[in-house]
Amino acid sequence: MTLMHVTATKRGLALHAPGRQDRAAPGRALAGRLARALEALPQGAPVAVLVHGYRYSPLAPAADPHALLYDPRRGARWPAALGFSAEDPRDGLCIGFGWPASAGHVRSLLRHGRNGFAQVYRRAAGAGDLLAELLTLVNAIRPDLRCGVFAHSLGARVALRALGAPGVGPVVLLGAAEHASAARAALGAAGAAGPQVVNVISRQNDLFDAMFERFAPAPAGAPGGALGREGLGARRPDWIDLQLDHPAVEAWLAARGVPLGDARAPVCHWSFYARRNAMAFYACILRRPGAWSPAAMRAAGVPEVLAPRWARLAPLRAATAGAGFSVGGLRARAARALGAAGAGRPAEGGALA
Repeated sequence: MTLMHVTATKRGLALHAPGRQDRAAPGRALAGRLARALEALPQGAPVAVLVHGYRYSPLAPAADPHALLYDPRRGARWPAALGFSAEDPRDGLCIGFGWPASAGHVRSLLRHGRNGFAQVYRRAAGAGDLLAELLTLVNAIRPDLRCGVFAHSLGARVALRALGAPGVGPVVLLGAAEHASAARAALGAAGAAGPQVVNVISRQNDLFDAMFERFAPAPAGAPGGALGREGLGARRPDWIDLQLDHPAVEAWLAARGVPLGDARAPVCHWSFYARRNAMAFYACILRRPGAWSPAAMRAAGVPEVLAPRWARLAPLRAATAGAGFSVGGLRARAARALGAAGAGRPAEGGALA
C-alpha cells in the first residue's frame, strides 16, 4: 500500500478509523504499517505528508479530510494529482495527515473565551508536534529518504511547527494561515540543515489573509502580518515566496512546461490546488527537489515579485465605484458571514484540546 491515512488524536498518532477516530489506538499498528510501506519503496522514491487546513476534521464524517482530500477512490484529488497511486511503490508513499481543525464559535467562546478559529489555531501547534513525531518515525525507518510536506491554509502552521524534525524534504505551503514572524522563528529553530520551503501566495487569497490577521492571535511581542501578505519578509537560501497568480510567474512556469489555467475569480481560497496544472507544479517540487529547490528556481530566473495587496479587488472596486463598495466593507461582510467573534489570545501550548 503506497497511500496511508494517519490522524492526530488526543492520545497520539493513529491509523485513521472512520467513524471511531476518538477511540483509535495509537502506537504499534501505525508503526508496523508505516514500516511495511516504507520498506517496499525503491531507493530514491518520493515520500510526502499531506496536511489540510481549517474546517476539516477526521471526527466529522461530513468534513473528514481522509475521504474528501486524501482518498482517490472517492474522487479526492490531492494524492493522484501529486503523482501518487494507491498501489505502485515506484510512485512513492503518500501519507494523508488528519487533525481536528474545526470548532464551533459559540462553544469555543463559552469554554475557552476565544472564537472557533483562534481555538483551532492554538490546536494546530499540538498537531504540528505530532506531525514532527510522524516525520521522525519515517526517518528512523528509512533514513535514506527525505519526506516532503504539502500543506494548505492553517495546515501550514502545523507544517512549520514540524520543520525541525529529521529528514524533512521539500515543504510546499499554500495560502499559509500563519504569521511571518512565527515562520521566521520556525526556520531559526530548524537550523541551517532545515528543509527547503516554497511558500505559494495568491492575491486571490487576500481576503482570507486579512481575516486571518483579524481573528488569529498574533505572537507575543511580534508583528502579526500573514505569510500571504508579503511573504517571509527576508530573502533566505532555504525559502522562496512565489505569487502563483502573478503574470510573470505564470509565464515562467509555462516556459518550463507547466501552463497554469486561468485564475479569474477575484477571491478564492482553493485555487491553490483547484487551478489547472497547479498541482503539477507542486509535484515537480516534491518529486524533483534538486531541480525545483528555491536555489534552483532562482538560478533559472523565477520572478520573485508580489503584486500589491488587494490588486485583484482593485478593478472590481473601480467598476463598482459609487455603489457603496469598499475593500473594508467586503472584509466586514465576509467576517460577519463566517460568524467570527472577537479573537482571544490563547497560549502557544500544543494540546489538541
